[in-house]
Amino acid sequence: MNCKSKLEDLPDELLLIICHYLNIIEILNSFSCLNNRLSKTINEFTIKIDLNIIPLKLINRFLNEILPNISMNIRSLIFNDNFEYFPIKFEMFNNLESIHFLNLFSENFLLNIKEIKIDLVPVNIQIDLLKRFFSSNQYTKLKNLELISFHGFTFSNIELNNSIQIENLTITLKNNVDLFELLYLLSSSIEQLYIHILYNGPFKSIKSYSLPLKLLKLRYFHLKTTFEDSIKFKQIEKLIIDSFYLIEYLSIETLTRDQDYIDGYQWENLLKKLIYLKNFSFSIRYRFKIDENYHQEISENYLLNSFSTDFWLIQRKWFIQFYSTYSIINENYSNNFIKRKNYEKLY
Repeated sequence: MNCKSKLEDLPDELLLIICHYLNIIEILNSFSCLNNRLSKTINEFTIKIDLNIIPLKLINRFLNEILPNISMNIRSLIFNDNFEYFPIKFEMFNNLESIHFLNLFSENFLLNIKEIKIDLVPVNIQIDLLKRFFSSNQYTKLKNLELISFHGFTFSNIELNNSIQIENLTITLKNNVDLFELLYLLSSSIEQLYIHILYNGPFKSIKSYSLPLKLLKLRYFHLKTTFEDSIKFKQIEKLIIDSFYLIEYLSIETLTRDQDYIDGYQWENLLKKLIYLKNFSFSIRYRFKIDENYHQEISENYLLNSFSTDFWLIQRKWFIQFYSTYSIINENYSNNFIKRKNYEKLY
């Protein structure tokens, strides 16, 4: 006599193996709302949901059956802001901790959220967003925030709330002045900071503060600048040593003509002062003009030697990347430009 096995008769281990061949939407559509045992088996797939990948033909089923059934398990949502396409009721997610918007956002349900991510923020709502997150007392539970913009955020003419307790921040800033405003604002709470500065500006605060800038909780700092010579090496060196010398992870990415940035001896002198540093990475796009008397070989040898000391090769064993653009110009060939990119791996 032949015996037919049902899917629900399979052990959990086999069901989970099957699930790993499916995407989350397929898993939820196939196994949700069947019985308690299957619901518990797929529990790990109900914690983080990307609403954008739900097919149009399944929206009603998810809205009316699947999401209400798993709403208590959901901790994180990714949403594409099309509320007409997906008229979801966010109040059903009582345990929601993180939400990632790919453009605009709905403010009605964010007050108890611990993590908010908003990509490609339009320029017309930037000031409103900063006021909500950095001036008001509404988002007291917010710990992780990510705000990405092609235009850059500025804190000028915004009254900041010093009680903000954000611990992890990723943000695009307009210029250097905004960096200092942000550092002072978050000095008592910030632990991880990812900064991208789009334009140039004075590397100092425009306001006077009674206390020195100290970020004693900061452990991870990433700084990216895209405007040439936005920050000099000596400036960033002083900021790091004076204000967050307890960091464990340091990352620098910049475009510059400041030769100090490609001097391994100066980096070594700085990094030796950061006694808690565990990991260091940098990407320097270095550009300079040379004339017919320029000795390229001498310059390259100095660079290689400066990153070949015992500190780099033996003590730390850190991987270094160096990118450079050379422009050769003299009186006879003023209209000719030669560009060459080097990709050096130093061990």
